[in-house]
Amino acid sequence: MDVSLRHMTGILQDRPLKAFQIAAICREVSASVDQTRADHAHGRQVVSGLLYMHEELGLAHGALSCSTILLDLNGRVKIGKFERERVRAALLILSQRMSAILSSKTDG
Repeated sequence: MDVSLRHMTGILQDRPLKAFQIAAICREVSASVDQTRADHAHGRQVVSGLLYMHEELGLAHGALSCSTILLDLNGRVKIGKFERERVRAALLILSQRMSAILSSKTDG
């Protein structure tokens, strides 16, 4: 059960906390803050990945859900289950763009 510090303060108004109780509360709050930061980082990675796929490759996922958002062993977000043919076409376009950029740099 999640308990806010405000709620705890109301319950314990006239009861002083012992050091181990304060430490336990601090650990719980710290873990909650760390999880919130991780959730926000994962959300930013999902949005960044979708923007890249849409703006750079012209792909729309079409079926984004919790089961298509994956984490690798390093905690990085991976977006799965794109249609293979769409991805191949997008990678071909990206490859052509990169070739054009590289050839323009060597020509100039």
